[in-house]
Amino acid sequence: MLKIIKFSFFYLLLFISCIIIFEFSAHFFLKDGTEEIDMSELWSTYSTKELDKSITTLNKDTGLDCVEYITPTWNHKFGYISKKIDYECANEHFKNNELNIVFFGSSVMDNQMYHNHLTSLDAYIIKELKNAKSINFAESGSRLSNEYARFSIMLKYIKPKIAIFFDGTNEFESIKYVDGNHDEDFYWTVWARSRIENPYKLYLNKLVNSSYTARAFVNLFNYQNDNKVKKSINKKDIINAAKDYIHHQNLIKTLCNEYNIKCLFFLQPNIYTSKGMDNQKIYKQIKKINETIYPFNNDLYKLGYSFLKNDKNVDLSYALDNQNLTYIDYAHLTKVGSMILAKEIAKHIKEIGE
Repeated sequence: MLKIIKFSFFYLLLFISCIIIFEFSAHFFLKDGTEEIDMSELWSTYSTKELDKSITTLNKDTGLDCVEYITPTWNHKFGYISKKIDYECANEHFKNNELNIVFFGSSVMDNQMYHNHLTSLDAYIIKELKNAKSINFAESGSRLSNEYARFSIMLKYIKPKIAIFFDGTNEFESIKYVDGNHDEDFYWTVWARSRIENPYKLYLNKLVNSSYTARAFVNLFNYQNDNKVKKSINKKDIINAAKDYIHHQNLIKTLCNEYNIKCLFFLQPNIYTSKGMDNQKIYKQIKKINETIYPFNNDLYKLGYSFLKNDKNVDLSYALDNQNLTYIDYAHLTKVGSMILAKEIAKHIKEIGE
């Protein structure tokens, strides 16, 4: 009996050792194109204070006391949420003020994506305006369909003068994945569905994504990872995703007219809609990494944006053409990109609001 135990223990140790050796070897030799890019050139344009993450992402004009950041969770109406809005505070914040603005959008507009409020897009916009105050409803991963839900609930409590919607890129994120559909948002496709429908897959997916051994093992059983990227995208899915945006845009416009709120819709730029950056080393690296994972990105955004452009939108997809050091990845902005877009957005707000 003792020999059997020793024999089993020996082979167990041998098995574990083989897994450890395989993991270290695979992580060392197998490159997936996602190595980090040297961002020092981008951050060199920032002051020490602008890089300080201990400084708040909101200031007194952008609703500092009215927004509570929470552990990200799933809301039955809005989808992914990482903040709560205190509407009583928002009403006081807007009280007796001349120009009250609410911002909607995804992570590019969401102030949590910036080091602090000194370089955030919403703060730059408010700084360009006179007597303006704002509340930021933007959430990472948001599509216009999510924003429609947030906007309709907001109308129960506060009535701003102007509502800004800044979208485009996220309308097409879900359809990049095997299990993604044109009317779903990114976080539902890669995160929430598993938590709700197949909670065990949430942990299995994490294991598969982090371990080459687990990946090799589950492939023997044709396991379908929720985060598996498509090899190509059907043109119909792109068109349907764009139609979903237009549908919810029309619904929001109806509410804006009913509640006498001036609503502006802006199409955001990304590195696939921006021209004149191919000579910049950092953007060549960003594109290389993204195209390793999403080889169809260029064609996807070119076609997708062609369907989003209409007379209801202000097209800023070209606003960062021929500009240097404007993106930190394929969509998110540096302070340079934020300042340029803030001036453009503020210009349109001034035309209708000041």
